[in-house]
Amino acid sequence: VQDPVPDAGDPPGHLIPQPPGQGLDAVPEALHQSPAHVLEEVYPLLQDAYHAVYDLRQSLTDFPDDLGQVVDQGEREGNYLETSGSAMIAYAMMKGARLGAVDKRFGEIGREVFDGICKAYLTETDGKLNLGGICLMAGLGPETNKKRDGTFEYYISEPVVENDAKGTGPFVMAYTEIKQL
Repeated sequence: VQDPVPDAGDPPGHLIPQPPGQGLDAVPEALHQSPAHVLEEVYPLLQDAYHAVYDLRQSLTDFPDDLGQVVDQGEREGNYLETSGSAMIAYAMMKGARLGAVDKRFGEIGREVFDGICKAYLTETDGKLNLGGICLMAGLGPETNKKRDGTFEYYISEPVVENDAKGTGPFVMAYTEIKQL
């Protein structure tokens, strides 16, 4: 993943060591948030993006129950199913399948991801639902903050919280797709 905030000494095109789930999921979600008529008008410009999204989704099918905070580290010790990124991927897969943008099997995979989130993190306390497994904040830079270096260790060290809008919003969006199955 290309580092959006390279250090002065980094070569052009510097890659960060680990891709975070919250970064990879934004592309398919954004594409599926676009109105259909807009996508039709600019489709020639988006063909490459759709192919990239398809490739991303295809690579994620190998570990739908293990969409970790660091997606390419699967079952590495310390990695965990991160709710916000996983819910965005689930939503994009289900909506893409419903709209015919991707094969229907991606809708099924999205449902598996959603069910995995529910199993791992949806709880009830005093009649209220709680959604856990949400990374409070992770990102890269600024240059003055060397802790935010894009390594596996950095991403898994960030606080994990419940009921944060970054997780509950995508979770509800994914649920709306389930209701349309």
